[in-house]
Amino acid sequence: MGRADGPQWTPEDVDLALEWQAEQAMLHRCGFPIDETSDPDNEQAFGAKSVYCDACHAIGKAIEAFKGDRHGHTWVAYRKPETDEVDAVDLDDAEVDGQ
Repeated sequence: MGRADGPQWTPEDVDLALEWQAEQAMLHRCGFPIDETSDPDNEQAFGAKSVYCDACHAIGKAIEAFKGDRHGHTWVAYRKPETDEVDAVDLDDAEVDGQ
């Protein structure tokens, strides 16, 4: 989706995208900035709790069921269609489910 009346990316768009990318690079996998999570003054500042996720469970099951070399593979969760129409999903179910 480009702009109808000009370039797809303006210089301001590029600057904002680069700023966002730099901010993302500073996040640890927990979602917090690494400079905050590695600061000794914040040693007791964070907590964690277990949350069950059905999408993550489906990914775990697909990984366990996958037969073959896992190198280079990434598993993604997707919401199954509410109807029996498999065509509604733009993914190859056999590939996603590892079968």
